Amino acid sequence: MHFLSYAQEPVFAYDNNQIKSKPQFIEAFNNGNFDNITSHSLQKSYNVSAQNGDKYIVKCFKNAGWENEPGDWHYLEIAYNGQTIYSIDYADGWEYLSPNLKSSLSPMADAFYQKDLDCDTVMLLFTGITIMSQPPYITVIILKKGKATLVLNKPFFIEKVQHSNNEDVFSLCANTVEYYDNGTPINNASIQKLYVKNKMIFISNN
Repeated sequence: MHFLSYAQEPVFAYDNNQIKSKPQFIEAFNNGNFDNITSHSLQKSYNVSAQNGDKYIVKCFKNAGWENEPGDWHYLEIAYNGQTIYSIDYADGWEYLSPNLKSSLSPMADAFYQKDLDCDTVMLLFTGITIMSQPPYITVIILKKGKATLVLNKPFFIEKVQHSNNEDVFSLCANTVEYYDNGTPINNASIQKLYVKNKMIFISNN
């Protein structure tokens, strides 16, 4: 299967065989200030292995005392060789992949989608919660050579996922489409596509 190709921009770069993120693809979370967050409660822990044998541990935590708050977890931690190499927190929270998304990606997916980009490079994709019908955040982290790098953090609905032998294509919508009472859309969907192929992640505006 071949997908119609539009102008595609790499989401990150390789610099001396290391991952280099691009600021335009990373939007900071508006976490606010919470003085009552003193600890985290581990929800789940996942073993992630690259094809070359590099082993990572991904831990998903909920803020202690936030049991009744939205989000399945609010804090991610990634370890390599027993050392924490990356952590990120999101007050609104990420959630387990929806059944529809899991069926499009992998029945084995749970908290995130995992994809090998190369023998030593692994992509992890997480989805945030949906608030007030606004697009949830997509968070993409790349694991390579014992390091973890955030390369994408933007709000998108995942509308559809298509696969070919060597390519995954995510159809994304960056806005909420609203409708008149008669069902006519008030605004147009802002569609972008995310391509996972050729050891890289690309994004296009079509």
